[in-house]
Amino acid sequence: MRGARSRSGCRSTRSTPTRTTPGWRPRELLRQEARVYRHLASSAVPVPRLVDLLHLELDVLVCEFMEADGTVARSQELGGIIAALHQLPAPGGLPLEHGPDAFPSVLAERIARRWSTLDVPATPRQELPTAPHPALLTAAPPDLTTPSLLHLDVRASNTIVRDGRITALVDWSNSLIGDPALELARIHENARLPENGIDFPDLLRGYAAVRPLPRRTAECWRLYLLDAAVMLAVVFTSEAPDAERGPLLVRRVAELAGADLARVVHPALRTAML
Repeated sequence: MRGARSRSGCRSTRSTPTRTTPGWRPRELLRQEARVYRHLASSAVPVPRLVDLLHLELDVLVCEFMEADGTVARSQELGGIIAALHQLPAPGGLPLEHGPDAFPSVLAERIARRWSTLDVPATPRQELPTAPHPALLTAAPPDLTTPSLLHLDVRASNTIVRDGRITALVDWSNSLIGDPALELARIHENARLPENGIDFPDLLRGYAAVRPLPRRTAECWRLYLLDAAVMLAVVFTSEAPDAERGPLLVRRVAELAGADLARVVHPALRTAML
């Protein structure tokens, strides 16, 4: 739950979340989020102040209460915040499976696992593409000498905005250590959904004002975009079925898997392709 108040001030509490990744337990997710909040407490990345992590009947993460006022975040400001996040040293203590050495295999495994769930009654089989071979998936990411902490769920509902300025980036349950380009690919796909409130070119301009855009091969970008697209397709065909969006998002997976990538991505992203 969010927004519980106490006499000592305003604070928000969040009960144990769920995660579909095998081997992950809810308590570990809350510990990870608490660790991220501590790591970013004095940085240029705005996050709520961590109050406590309580182990009660339900594990509860207690944070400073931060109220949005309904104004809209500027994508350029958001891009600068994401770039500042990627410039910081990655925090220690995150689970080993989320470390840089495991990054390619974790990515390949979750794409294959999610892909296998796309064959559902609401999605005609003829719309499903063939999953890329695992060897292609693990070979695409570059060797990372300086991996970054990634949020991986950047969208309007995870930003707290007051007076048109972003005061906090919340919900770090999807975060991992990896390639900053993966974050931008996820944002690229999230920006296709209007409710996420992202102007992708503006966001890239804000990012580039803080640090250079990561340049990757077309196949690397394809992998990262597929990771995002498959996730969204699973959400809208299985987890929150939507008769209109589900098939559209499955077709997006097919589009990214088989087309000349430059034809199916925003022109702003093409500038970051090697």
